[in-house]
Amino acid sequence: MISVEIERLEDGRIEVRISDDGRGIVDEERKSVFEYFRTGRASPRGSGIGLALARQYVLAHGGTISCLEAQGGGTCFAIVI
Repeated sequence: MISVEIERLEDGRIEVRISDDGRGIVDEERKSVFEYFRTGRASPRGSGIGLALARQYVLAHGGTISCLEAQGGGTCFAIVI
């Protein structure tokens, strides 16, 4: 299952959290998840540029993006703009 949470922070910025309940991403992989051509998939369908591009878009708008462990397992991406 995928969930999306949106919250206005005290400083007026917006935080968007996208979480899933999948197998998660181990700490070592989480550190490099935003690097170009990194993919955790064994299939040839992924190119490994999606998260790297997402990071560039968020940074270009003055925001931050991070990859966290979701509560109860899975992965959470938090974007603050």
